[in-house]
Amino acid sequence: MSTSDHVRALVRQELLRLAAREEEQAAREASAVPYWMPCPASVHGRRTAALALRADAELFLA
Repeated sequence: MSTSDHVRALVRQELLRLAAREEEQAAREASAVPYWMPCPASVHGRRTAALALRADAELFLA
C-alpha cells in the first residue's frame, strides 16, 4: 500500500467515525424527546450530516 493509499484509507476511516458520532448524537437527542413530539431540527441536521460524511467517505474508495 502506497503512502497516498494509506492516507486515503485514514481519511475515509475518519469520515466514517465522524458519521457514526453524528448518528449517535442524533439518537441521544431524539431519545430525550417524548415520542408524540416532533424531533428537533438538530436531529435531522445531524442525520443529514452523517449521510453527507458517508457519501464523502465512499469517494475515497474510488
